[in-house]
Amino acid sequence: MLPLNSEELRQLESKLRDAYRAKENLSQIAKKKSLKFCELVSEAKYGLALEEESRQADAEEVARHRTHLQEKQKYSAELDKQLREQAQKRMRAYEEFLREKMAIDEVVRRIHEEDQQQAEQRLQRKRAYAAEMEAFKMQQLRWRLAEKERIRQENERIVKEIAEQESREDISARNRLERQKNLEEIQASNRATINPFVLIDSDLRSFVSNLLPQAKLRKFIECKEAERTEVEMLRQELSQEEAAYAAMKTDEVDVEQKLRLRLELQNAHQQALAQRARRLAAEREEEELYRTQMLAQMAERDRLEQLSDEKRRLKLMEHRRDLQVMLEKKRQEVEKQRQEEEDAQAAILRREEVRRLIIEEERIRLLKEHAKPLLGYLPKVWRHSLHFKVPLLHFWIINPLSYTLTAEGVLCDAPLSHCHDTFRAWHDSSPPPPVSTPREKKPG
Repeated sequence: MLPLNSEELRQLESKLRDAYRAKENLSQIAKKKSLKFCELVSEAKYGLALEEESRQADAEEVARHRTHLQEKQKYSAELDKQLREQAQKRMRAYEEFLREKMAIDEVVRRIHEEDQQQAEQRLQRKRAYAAEMEAFKMQQLRWRLAEKERIRQENERIVKEIAEQESREDISARNRLERQKNLEEIQASNRATINPFVLIDSDLRSFVSNLLPQAKLRKFIECKEAERTEVEMLRQELSQEEAAYAAMKTDEVDVEQKLRLRLELQNAHQQALAQRARRLAAEREEEELYRTQMLAQMAERDRLEQLSDEKRRLKLMEHRRDLQVMLEKKRQEVEKQRQEEEDAQAAILRREEVRRLIIEEERIRLLKEHAKPLLGYLPKVWRHSLHFKVPLLHFWIINPLSYTLTAEGVLCDAPLSHCHDTFRAWHDSSPPPPVSTPREKKPG
């Protein structure tokens, strides 16, 4: 055996230790490599898992996005359907409004044509009456001239007759003297007998000859008085005819003013209808814009994309209900404001109508008060219209149950002082209730 402390043993032990160390190092390196490989494998597996999860997440996101798009398309289709239905409803309402408007315009046109025909007929009658009056005046003037000429000729004839009568009287006076002389001669020759009939005959002839010029003069004076009376009556009748003609001219001017006022009212009605149509269109546009803005604000506030389907659907329904309530409140406010404006306008019109009726009542009272003393001096137009007629519509505006109509279209059984009471009560307290008028159907 070799000794334990030999150099070779030490070298061998050293080499063995080196070998063990190398083996240990190699085993550690192998372990490290194995651990590193395991780590790489686990990291690769984790990466694959992450990639798979990412792909699944992307697929889920794509599916969710596709579902969201489908829901959006569905909601958009429903909203478009609702909008189309609302547009169709508004269109139907607008068409109905146009039909009603056309019917009203047709009625107004017919009424206007009838009124215009009646006005033209009245104007034609008045023109014919004026022409007849002018012809009557000309005929009367010609008659006056002819009558004046006849009177002049009659006066000349009477003067000639009087002159002839005077000449005849002179001749008869000479004849009387001759007869007197003859009578004296006869009396002288027949003194014993006297014939009284001869004296009576001579006296009668003398009386008749003196009476004839006086009768003609009396007849001439009576004719002159009759002509003067007739001329005075014709003058009065002519003045009455002229007054009636002036009243007819005044009525013609009033009719023209009423026609002009009616045309202005019709134009104002057409303008009001056009303005109302424009206002309704502007209100619909404003309402649609308001609806869109409110839906956008609500969607932004609640962030509907981050909610589930059921919650999103519930939120959308809640938004629509809230929006419908808000729109209904807004419509009520607009309708209330419009109603207040219409009530104010109707109150102004009724107040003006009551004022006009009070003025008309005062005018009628004055005419009735002074008509009886001046009955013989009033024009024929006023004489035949002392039973004054007042349109029924004016009193129906105030109180439709307090007045009745006679067969001639005259109001009776209710005093006009009711207008005073209504007008005072109107100003002292609250205004009277508005007149109910048929309203046009609002589109949409």
